[in-house]
Amino acid sequence: MVRDILDLYPDFYNIVLTDVPDAPTLNGHPHKQERESLARVIGLVSAETIFEFGTFNGETTRWLARLPRVDHVLTLDIPIGQNPRLPVLTAADVSLAWSDWNWLHWSDVVTLPDNVTRLYGDSADFDYSPYAGQCDVVWVMGAHSLPYIRNDLAAAFRLRAPGGEVVWHGGNPMYVETVGAEYD
Repeated sequence: MVRDILDLYPDFYNIVLTDVPDAPTLNGHPHKQERESLARVIGLVSAETIFEFGTFNGETTRWLARLPRVDHVLTLDIPIGQNPRLPVLTAADVSLAWSDWNWLHWSDVVTLPDNVTRLYGDSADFDYSPYAGQCDVVWVMGAHSLPYIRNDLAAAFRLRAPGGEVVWHGGNPMYVETVGAEYD
C-alpha cells in the first residue's frame, strides 16, 4: 500500500538525526531533505539490510553504506551497454541513460565500501528470489518511466522484510495516483 510517511509515523519530522553522514548534492542524487527522510525511515525500522534500485554513479550507495546500523547494501544497476527491456520514456531518463555511460557507471571503477554488494542486471528481468523478504528498506530510485516504476515497486514489495519499508524516490504526482491505486 502506498501511504504518506506522516500517516505511518506522525512524529516523523520531529525525529532528531544523529550520526548521519553528509553527502554531496549532485544531479541525479537525492537532495538533503530526501536523504534525511530516508535516514529517518532507516532508523525507524532499524534497517540493517538495504536494497537500492539504481546505483547510478555510486554516491548514494556509499552514503547508505555509511549510515549507522546498516550492515549491508545491495545495489542493482543495468550493465554498461545493455539496452533497457522496458520503455524508458522520460527526457531525463533518456539523457542520463545514453549521454555518457562512462560517467554514469564510474562506480564500476571506484571502490565501494565492503558492506556493498553490486548486482548487475535490468530490473525488468532480474532474479530477486535470493533476496526476497530479506531487505529492511528498499530504496527505489531506478528509471522513472511508468513501466519501470510499476516493475520496480512490485519487486520492492517482494524484497521487503516483515516490518520493513519501501521508499520511492521521485514520485511524479500522476504516477503516485496511478501506481498507488495498485497497492491500496
